[in-house]
Amino acid sequence: MNQFTVGGIRLTPGFCNKISTHPVSSGTTEPLVSITETDRNKLIESSIQSYTVNIVMSLPNTLLDISNAPLTSGFFLDQEKKTIFLSYVGVNNIVTDMASFGTSTILCRGFNITYDGGDADCLYNMYHIQFEYKLLGENFQSVDAIIVHDFNLDPVLSRGTVTTVRTSRQ
Repeated sequence: MNQFTVGGIRLTPGFCNKISTHPVSSGTTEPLVSITETDRNKLIESSIQSYTVNIVMSLPNTLLDISNAPLTSGFFLDQEKKTIFLSYVGVNNIVTDMASFGTSTILCRGFNITYDGGDADCLYNMYHIQFEYKLLGENFQSVDAIIVHDFNLDPVLSRGTVTTVRTSRQ
């Protein structure tokens, strides 16, 4: 299994599926993200915190090869291992309007979905991406949420979505 461990976190890919059959002329302005805690009863080590992240996002119809780009702290999501890359970018304070936290900044674990859509393509496909991350050990950086950035290498355009863990009570 293709896993990557960095900064006390183990990332495991789930899938990266194109879910639209015909490209459209406009895409979502931000990734749609949900995160759920994995059922601890299903884990071998029940003390490990594990989360499943689901992302639905628009990507350009034409994706260029980025396998020679300086990409770190992650892995390719696409089957060809050359156009869609997931990376872990650490923990940062993020300015947000999440009223439930009563503050203008929250501590987030950051992830980038990196690709190169070129500058000529105006058509988009929807993708469903899933991955899991596990916090290894007991001493890890606690966060309030995650942020997933849509990072197009050309043109350099970044969008992000802050998401908190969904519990059974929500």
